This record gives sequence, C-alpha cells and structure tokens, in this order.
Amino acid sequence: VPVMAQTQSEGGYYIAARLLHSQQRAKNMDLSLRPSIGSFFDVDNKENFFNGSIAAGYRFNHNWRAEGEFVFPRNSKFSTGSSNFPTSLNVYDVKSQRYMVNLYRDFYITNALSLNANLGLGVSRVKTGGFQGNESRVFNENTVTNLTYSVGAGASYDLTQNWSLDFGYRFVDSGKIESGFNRFANVRRLQDEQLKARLIANEFFVWARLNF
Repeated sequence: VPVMAQTQSEGGYYIAARLLHSQQRAKNMDLSLRPSIGSFFDVDNKENFFNGSIAAGYRFNHNWRAEGEFVFPRNSKFSTGSSNFPTSLNVYDVKSQRYMVNLYRDFYITNALSLNANLGLGVSRVKTGGFQGNESRVFNENTVTNLTYSVGAGASYDLTQNWSLDFGYRFVDSGKIESGFNRFANVRRLQDEQLKARLIANEFFVWARLNF
C-alpha cells in the first residue's frame, strides 16, 4: 500500500492558512427604511477584495476532515439610491468577520490528488454604519451576530506526507445586516431611516495545510 494512502487513512491534526478572494454582495438593500423615497435602485452592491483566514482541524479515517476557521475582519462599502433623490445616495460602511466550523469529504483520485465537498456553519459578526448624501449625514453604527453557512467544493494535492496544497470555491451567506437609525435631521425631523441588506459572498481560495 502506498505510504501516502496510509498516512491519509490514519488521520491526524493539521493547521492551515488561506488566501481568499471574495466577491461580496449586499442583497435586498431596497429593504432599507427611507420614507418618501419613491423606489430604491442599486448603485454599487458588489465589492471584490483579498482576505485571509487561519484554521486548525483533524483528519478522520475514511477521508473526512473537520476544522475551526477564523476569517479576518474586512471593510466593504456599498451604495444605493432612490428615484426621488437620485443624487443623495445611501452609502454602507460594513465591517465583517467570521468564526466557522467546516466539514470536508475527500474523494481521492490518486494517492496524492483528491476532490472534496465542504460545508461550514458558524457565526458572522458584522458592524454596519454609513452616511446619506455626504459624510456629515451619518447613520448610527449597529453590530449583529448572525448564524452563517457556507457550501463549496475544491481539490487537494499532497506535496509530501506533511504538506498539502488546497484550492476551492465556496458560497457564504452571512445573513441580514442593518445600521442604526439616522443621526442627522431629515425633512420629517425623525429618526426613521435605516440601512438594511443581506450579506453574501462567492469566495475562491488557495491554502497551505501542515499535517501532523
């Protein structure tokens, strides 16, 4: 039996570092509260950026892996407008980070190369603020902790018995986010405006894994 196959079936602990390219999107921004606006329209609901994460896990027998992962904090900006006030944009300032538990099922093609399916469940901590029209007209910041899931697929190549290189993709849903209410005085002299959205992402990643 090849040595690599024996190593994989025996299991063991590992640590990993990931480089992520995230295509993050704010959906459902039209759920924001802004009375008498006419209708919302998206101006910029996507942001692309690189980020990173670290993970520690365990390889079980029969090609299963489980790990805990921390995704580093990252700031994003999104904006939406309204038909009645087309030059007075709502600008979102979003800071998000994640704590996940991920499960992998490896399907070995050769002793060194495998494909995998992955599923994650955890929480996202998201702080949302922003402004309307100009940076003096701010919304109060609000932080939510949301149940978060991810699902994806990838491939792994065992460089040695101790080092593996992984590539993959996953879809991430971080749930609903919202700012606090407007701090500025609007025409109604009320605090009745609020930014809302649903935060999702398509993530592509490469990572190095050290197996013990």
